[in-house]
Amino acid sequence: MLIWKNLYKILEKNLYISYLLYARYKLKFIEISKEGLGKKKGTLDEIDYKILELLSENPRATYAEIASKVQLSRDGVKYRILRMINSKLILGFELKLDLKQLGFTQRCILYIAFANLTLALEREFEQYIAKNSFVQSWYKIVGNWDYSVVLFAKDNTHLDSIVREFREKFSNEIKGIEVVPIVD
Repeated sequence: MLIWKNLYKILEKNLYISYLLYARYKLKFIEISKEGLGKKKGTLDEIDYKILELLSENPRATYAEIASKVQLSRDGVKYRILRMINSKLILGFELKLDLKQLGFTQRCILYIAFANLTLALEREFEQYIAKNSFVQSWYKIVGNWDYSVVLFAKDNTHLDSIVREFREKFSNEIKGIEVVPIVD
């Protein structure tokens, strides 16, 4: 519950929020944005935060299941969830797959540095990785590396071919790549 109280303080201060909620150090699947905040759009109360917490634990929970836990009617819960979706507080729900069951045994982070990262190159790179079906997510970062790219592969040979494809596509622009395995 501490995380929700801290989140409540952050939300009330209207600080930048666009990240996935974490509870008990595990990734949860409600994404929250700043657009859903502010005096004009109303503030969230404790019931809204409880609903968000329950959805973060189980995004597939029914309105009736949530209603019984927050002591509100099913329609009241539905209204609150739809209000948070319509106001763009809740941006969406994600599916989490066990990739090992699909034959993907390798997960890693690629740290990529470009020699001269321009806005045009940024767009081109992000469009390229958005279309790559083995990329799970990516982040533009600050420091020695320009991007971190989380991807999955069937085995080391497959991983090597994905990295080689990145290098070939951006051979003149990439200054360096570091591959860091993710151990689950």
